[in-house]
Amino acid sequence: MEFIFNILKESLTITSFVIIMMLLIEYFNIRTKGSWLNRLKTSPARQVLFSATLGMLPGCLGGYAVVSLYTHNIVGFGSLLAAFIATIGDETFIMLSLMPVTALYIMGGLFLGGILMGLLANKFFPLKAKLSPGHFEIHEHDHCAHQPAERSSIIKNLKNPTFQRGLLIFGLLLFIIFIATGLLGHGHEHVHEAGEACEHEKGGFQFFMIEEWMQYSFVILAAISLYIIMKVPEHFLNEHLWNHIIKKHFLRIFLWIIVSIAAIQGLLYLVHIDILMSENMYFWSFVIIAATIGIIPQSGPHIIFISLFSQGIIPLSVLLVNSIVHEGHASLPLLAESKKSFLFVKLIKIVLAMLIAALGFFVGF
Repeated sequence: MEFIFNILKESLTITSFVIIMMLLIEYFNIRTKGSWLNRLKTSPARQVLFSATLGMLPGCLGGYAVVSLYTHNIVGFGSLLAAFIATIGDETFIMLSLMPVTALYIMGGLFLGGILMGLLANKFFPLKAKLSPGHFEIHEHDHCAHQPAERSSIIKNLKNPTFQRGLLIFGLLLFIIFIATGLLGHGHEHVHEAGEACEHEKGGFQFFMIEEWMQYSFVILAAISLYIIMKVPEHFLNEHLWNHIIKKHFLRIFLWIIVSIAAIQGLLYLVHIDILMSENMYFWSFVIIAATIGIIPQSGPHIIFISLFSQGIIPLSVLLVNSIVHEGHASLPLLAESKKSFLFVKLIKIVLAMLIAALGFFVGF
C-alpha cells in the first residue's frame, strides 16, 4: 500500500509542477503579447543558449520549463537536447556539497557541451513535437484584457467564482499546504545496502537541505500560480488554462508518469544496482552500467556514481557518462508528450557519453 501511495504522491508532484510551469509560461506569453516567445522562435541559437541555461539550474524545474516550451513548438529539438545534456537534476545539490569545485567544472563542461550538441542537433535533427494547434496563442480577448476598463480583479473573481476557477484555486491551495508540510515532494531512490547510510548522509552534508530548498521553490511558484488564477479574467482562465493546459495535458502526463515510475520502482526493487558494482570492475563495465542507469528518468539511482567517484573507485569519465545520459525527473513529462523525442535524446546522449568514455580511457581521466 505504501508503495502505491509513494508512486501516486511522486506522480502528482511532478505532474503538478509541469502544469504550473506551463501555466506560468502561458501567462507570461500573454502579458508580453507573445514578444518573448517570438524572439525565441526566430533565433535557434538563442533557444539553445536559453535552454542550456535553464537545464544547468540545480533541480528539475528548468528541465520542466524546456519540455513545456518544446512540446509547444517554441524551441526546437536542439534546445531540448542542450537542456538535457546541461542538467544533472537533483544530484547537482549533492555534487555541489561533496565536491564543489569538481561539480562546477562538470556543470560548466556539460553546459558548453549542451550548447555545442544543441546547435549541431538543430542542423542535423530538426525534430518537432507533434501537438494540436491552439497552444500559446494570443487571442483578441487577451489584448483587451489588459485595458483598464476590462481589467479583472481578485475580489470580483472570488465573489462568484466559476467551477473551473474554484477547482483550480482549491487544488493549488491543497498543493501548497501539502508541499509546505512535506506531504508532497520529490522522491529520491537511494541505492545502497539495507541499513547502510548513503555517502551523502555520512558526512557533514544534510540531505534535508535539498528538500528544504526544493520546498521553498515549489511553494513560491505555486503561490504565484494561485495569484494568477485568482486575478486573470474568465477568457484567459477558460481558454488558456483550462482548455489548453488542464484538459489536454494533465491527465495524460499524470497517467504516463504513474506508469513510468511504477515500472522504474519495480525494476530497482528487482535489480540491486549496488551488488553489480565492485572495486575490481573493468572500466568499460562501469561505463556500460553508468550509461544504462542514466537512462532511468528519475533522480536517486545516479547518486551511487557520485559516491563511487568521491571515494576514488571510478574515474571522472565514468561519472561524466552517467551525468550526460541522465537528467533526473525532467524527462518524465517528455516521455508522456513525445516518446520519439525522448528516444532520440537518450540515443544521442548515449553516443556522446561513449565518446567521452573512450576519450577518458585513452587520455586517463
